[in-house]
Amino acid sequence: MELNAIPVSRFAATLAAVAGTEPPRQAEPPVDWVVELFGQYCREEFDRVFIFNSDCIAMWLYDKYPEFFEPVLKNTLLALPMRAASPAVTPVNFASLYTGAQPCVHGIQKYEKPVLKTDTLFDSMRRSGKKVALFTLYEVGTMSNIFKQRDIDYYLCNSDSEAEAETRRIIDEDGHDFVCSYGMDYDYIQHRKGPESAAALTALQQQTARFGRLADHIRKVWAHHNTLVVFATDHGVHAVGDGRCAGDHGEDIPEDLNIMHFWGAVKRTR
Repeated sequence: MELNAIPVSRFAATLAAVAGTEPPRQAEPPVDWVVELFGQYCREEFDRVFIFNSDCIAMWLYDKYPEFFEPVLKNTLLALPMRAASPAVTPVNFASLYTGAQPCVHGIQKYEKPVLKTDTLFDSMRRSGKKVALFTLYEVGTMSNIFKQRDIDYYLCNSDSEAEAETRRIIDEDGHDFVCSYGMDYDYIQHRKGPESAAALTALQQQTARFGRLADHIRKVWAHHNTLVVFATDHGVHAVGDGRCAGDHGEDIPEDLNIMHFWGAVKRTR
């Protein structure tokens, strides 16, 4: 199996270009054809962005269980193969996603959670006049730590279901332009029970269903906005041993590095 060509470090500038905002200062170039595609689909400017960051959703899961991704596919236009940064661990890859830079540039090159000093999408969105909301899980979590000390609104949650409910509330309030919501249940369970265990696959379906529900809610509540909606994971996963006991990630193998991002547009209807 070959590795996907597009690195996750091109995510930030691509999203900024589609949204018509400034990219992070050290971001790698955007994927031009993605920008052109969304420009053709939505002639008006995107004034809202919603990103759902579900942890550890490998491309092989999409290939093997496409029916589990139906809520995502129904709400997006493009399934884009991406390549995680190495090592394929959460802090390294969410740092690369949101800075648009390689690990050697943003500085997180192993499993550690320092506050990023490199410019991020959160910073560039604020410079572009956007109000930003970030939903994270647990005080010790990656997203709760590496993106601290930014001029954004933080919402610390204690479960994926709470994060969904709080994200829904912020959508209802209609006061934020850039909303990011994180989900970690699949990653948590697969490490303990295996990536294809019944519990892990149930969690995977819950993750995609959450994105679907939030996208549907955006369609109703933000009907007067043009919203870019993205389902963007950080890295993949592989089974340890026979796969029934545990899963892991962090190796330079396709199972860990190949992922899919899903991009969609909810165009305003009034």
